[in-house]
Amino acid sequence: MGKNRKETDMNTTYICLSSTVIGIISFVIFSYGFAKHMQEKIAGDPDLSDSEREESLTFLRKWKFAAPIGLLLFMGVFAYGTLFEPPEAPHQHKKGV
Repeated sequence: MGKNRKETDMNTTYICLSSTVIGIISFVIFSYGFAKHMQEKIAGDPDLSDSEREESLTFLRKWKFAAPIGLLLFMGVFAYGTLFEPPEAPHQHKKGV
């Protein structure tokens, strides 16, 4: 027989959460790799002055950690909204309205 609504909702929730976790891990790996690549590129650039180089490297060090944390917070709010739906309003249960 078919699945009941609660089972289907939980399966959907697990799919959303697992894809969220995969997305977060992928973004963390991407942002860390991008920052590392740019650090190497900036460190070897002869056209930059020492102060510009240091400023750029400082920004990338912050980006390497700030971007994944921001995404993690955003996705955490999304996952919370997926897991804990608000209760239905009382007027939604009345028939014939």
